[in-house]
Amino acid sequence: MSFPLLSSSLLGFPRFSAGTVLTKKDPAPFSNHLAGNEVLNFREIPPSGRRHFPWFFVDRPNTKAAIHNIVLTKNPAGELSVVLIKFTPLPLGGDAVLELPAGLWGADLANETMMDSARRNIKKESNLDATIINPIYEGAIFPTSPGESTEHKGFTLSYATGKPSIKNQTAEENSSEIVLLPLTDFLDYDRFSAWQKAMHTKGIKIGADVHMARGVMPPDALKQLDITA
Repeated sequence: MSFPLLSSSLLGFPRFSAGTVLTKKDPAPFSNHLAGNEVLNFREIPPSGRRHFPWFFVDRPNTKAAIHNIVLTKNPAGELSVVLIKFTPLPLGGDAVLELPAGLWGADLANETMMDSARRNIKKESNLDATIINPIYEGAIFPTSPGESTEHKGFTLSYATGKPSIKNQTAEENSSEIVLLPLTDFLDYDRFSAWQKAMHTKGIKIGADVHMARGVMPPDALKQLDITA
């Protein structure tokens, strides 16, 4: 079975090498801490120049980035599929969202590498074992929402085996199930749009990281993961 969608013109996005990998800056020198804890802080930048009002934003202290993982595995029908996690984040008031398995790099283990963090969080969120895992764009991270948060994102690509389950997740993550979206539906614009519409009809939102993942998916993804079927 071939996947012609995985071509150099996939979704029309250019492919590039990350080059020098940038890091998240410490906001302490230019802002004031207002409230928070070890994983999330609310900070203020005082008025300056023509900006006569304070600028408020959220900081992720002790973390390098939120790493989102494009995990491929076989569904019960034997189809190569993308692993998605359905959960109900508290700030959305109970709305259900489908996102990639993800976690904060540097929040739990300071000396952990990006790949080790990704592998650990894949196991934690899906119970799957990533047998092959690669960084996308050489491990580059980029701002998530620079006007309101210091959080950066990074992506990995992996192939995983095992039985998907949320049994390893903690109660506060509010996850309810794992969804396996066939890779062909994930990559094809029309099929993905139809699937998203069906999810919206059920009251399930699709996380921005899922849409972003369709753009950063390497054209040689199957070759990288040594998948021929």
